[in-house]
Amino acid sequence: MKKILSLSLLFICCGFLATAQIKKGAVLLGGQIAFSDAESENTNNQQQTQKNNNALFRISVGKAIKENTVVGINAGYGSSKNEIF
Repeated sequence: MKKILSLSLLFICCGFLATAQIKKGAVLLGGQIAFSDAESENTNNQQQTQKNNNALFRISVGKAIKENTVVGINAGYGSSKNEIF
Protein backbone atom coordinates (compact mmCIF):
# COMPACT_ATOMS: atom_id res chain seq x y z
CA MET A 1 0.00 0.00 0.00
CA LYS A 2 2.85 2.40 0.83
CA LYS A 3 4.42 1.63 -2.53
CA ILE A 4 1.24 2.61 -4.41
CA LEU A 5 0.87 5.83 -2.42
CA SER A 6 4.52 6.72 -3.03
CA LEU A 7 4.17 6.18 -6.77
CA SER A 8 0.95 8.22 -6.85
CA LEU A 9 2.65 11.10 -5.03
CA LEU A 10 5.59 10.92 -7.44
CA PHE A 11 3.30 11.16 -10.51
CA ILE A 12 1.36 14.07 -8.99
CA CYS A 13 4.58 15.98 -8.28
CA CYS A 14 5.87 15.33 -11.81
CA GLY A 15 2.57 16.61 -13.20
CA PHE A 16 2.97 19.91 -11.38
CA LEU A 17 6.54 20.34 -12.59
CA ALA A 18 5.96 19.41 -16.24
CA THR A 19 5.36 22.06 -18.89
CA ALA A 20 4.37 21.50 -22.50
CA GLN A 21 4.14 23.60 -25.60
CA ILE A 22 1.67 22.77 -28.34
CA LYS A 23 2.91 24.04 -31.68
CA LYS A 24 0.65 25.53 -34.36
CA GLY A 25 -0.69 22.89 -36.77
CA ALA A 26 -0.33 19.96 -34.34
CA VAL A 27 -3.15 17.40 -34.27
CA LEU A 28 -4.24 15.98 -30.92
CA LEU A 29 -6.09 12.69 -30.53
CA GLY A 30 -7.39 11.16 -27.33
CA GLY A 31 -10.11 9.05 -25.87
CA GLN A 32 -11.49 7.18 -22.92
CA ILE A 33 -13.12 3.79 -22.37
CA ALA A 34 -14.75 2.92 -19.06
CA PHE A 35 -16.87 0.05 -17.76
CA SER A 36 -18.37 -0.72 -14.36
CA ASP A 37 -20.38 -3.63 -13.01
CA ALA A 38 -21.90 -3.67 -9.52
CA GLU A 39 -24.32 -5.82 -7.55
CA SER A 40 -25.90 -5.08 -4.17
CA GLU A 41 -28.40 -6.79 -1.89
CA ASN A 42 -31.06 -5.25 0.36
CA THR A 43 -31.82 -7.45 3.36
CA ASN A 44 -34.47 -5.33 5.09
CA ASN A 45 -38.03 -6.66 4.85
CA GLN A 46 -37.57 -7.82 1.27
CA GLN A 47 -34.87 -9.84 -0.35
CA GLN A 48 -33.87 -7.63 -3.30
CA THR A 49 -30.81 -7.67 -5.50
CA GLN A 50 -29.82 -4.75 -7.70
CA LYS A 51 -27.41 -5.01 -10.65
CA ASN A 52 -25.88 -2.01 -12.40
CA ASN A 53 -23.87 -2.12 -15.63
CA ASN A 54 -22.36 1.04 -17.15
CA ALA A 55 -20.17 1.61 -20.20
CA LEU A 56 -18.66 4.77 -21.68
CA PHE A 57 -16.72 5.49 -24.86
CA ARG A 58 -15.33 8.95 -25.70
CA ILE A 59 -13.07 10.31 -28.41
CA SER A 60 -11.41 13.72 -28.69
CA VAL A 61 -9.87 15.29 -31.79
CA GLY A 62 -8.33 18.74 -32.00
CA LYS A 63 -6.02 20.94 -34.05
CA ALA A 64 -3.76 23.68 -32.73
CA ILE A 65 -4.73 26.92 -34.48
CA LYS A 66 -1.97 28.88 -32.74
CA GLU A 67 0.62 28.04 -30.11
CA ASN A 68 -1.10 26.52 -27.02
CA THR A 69 -4.61 27.09 -28.49
CA VAL A 70 -6.50 24.00 -29.59
CA VAL A 71 -9.91 23.79 -31.27
CA GLY A 72 -11.63 20.44 -31.54
CA ILE A 73 -14.52 18.19 -30.68
CA ASN A 74 -15.36 15.67 -27.99
CA ALA A 75 -17.85 12.93 -28.80
CA GLY A 76 -19.07 10.21 -26.53
CA TYR A 77 -21.52 7.39 -26.06
CA GLY A 78 -22.69 5.95 -22.76
CA SER A 79 -24.90 3.02 -21.87
CA SER A 80 -26.44 2.08 -18.53
CA LYS A 81 -28.52 -0.90 -17.41
CA ASN A 82 -30.12 -1.25 -13.97
CA GLU A 83 -32.05 -4.31 -12.82
CA ILE A 84 -33.89 -5.03 -9.58
CA PHE A 85 -34.98 -8.57 -8.83
